[in-house]
Amino acid sequence: MGISGIAGLIGSLIVGGVVGTVSLVGVINSQTSPPSKSPVSVEQPDLDYGSNS
Repeated sequence: MGISGIAGLIGSLIVGGVVGTVSLVGVINSQTSPPSKSPVSVEQPDLDYGSNS
């Protein structure tokens, strides 16, 4: 493995880490945001198993 192979490996690890971190932060923010932005309410759970409309 040459220098370019090592550089490619390091670059792909950095890009993969950034993509994974951004995805995880988005999921955490959507689940812990205020009730107006949160998809689920504790008082009235929204269980949508599908619709025919």
